[in-house]
Amino acid sequence: MTWCESERTRSRLFRAPNPALTDPNACLPESWRRKSPWTRLLARRPVGSAHVDVHGRRDPDGGGPVSAEIGDGDCDVGVGALEAVNVELADSLGRALKDGLDRCLARWRRRREARGEFDSPAYAVNARPVLTGRRPDGRLTLSHQGCSLGLVSVQLELSMRLRRALVGDAQATADFANAIVDALASLAPPPGRGETYAGIAALDEHVAKNARHDAKVARVLNAQLERIDLEREVERVR
Repeated sequence: MTWCESERTRSRLFRAPNPALTDPNACLPESWRRKSPWTRLLARRPVGSAHVDVHGRRDPDGGGPVSAEIGDGDCDVGVGALEAVNVELADSLGRALKDGLDRCLARWRRRREARGEFDSPAYAVNARPVLTGRRPDGRLTLSHQGCSLGLVSVQLELSMRLRRALVGDAQATADFANAIVDALASLAPPPGRGETYAGIAALDEHVAKNARHDAKVARVLNAQLERIDLEREVERVR
């Protein structure tokens, strides 16, 4: 699951959240099952299924204000929501993800160095992050919602520099994804019988009906972005 194309384009254009939408990672406890389409999609998964919620975090700054606020690390492994349900499973999964991702990033670094790329940062995995996937204000993150639905949910926060590097390296991206899958597969219990919540059929119909509209909105926003980029380039040349 991800944001639709028009919302991703809108975010790039305005550099701000859409005020008309609810943050699916901060749902109210009393309404999360009813109001969030993200939750209803999660509810399709059988109990015991793995769920990885991937977010972007700011780059670590080596002890600066960002590190002081959210800690150092390029990949924060947040099992706080799972810990509230099953401490043993959360600890085991956190360790498995850290070990697997550490090995993945080490292999990637060796490949880069073999190509003569010595200026890339040493990406770090943090298994005890500030952003744990369980909010202190009582609102429910997506991983918290997943655990409440009986899923094995984990929150990963990836730094901007790591995300950009992964986008540019298909092998590293596949290796990174496989490390996550392997860690989950080694520990997650087999899926049970799932429960489906009301509203999923209506959501499916809504998504299908609005797919064409979404593409149209994305084209309009992309045209605006192209015009802005052109104006910036003209200004730069001047």
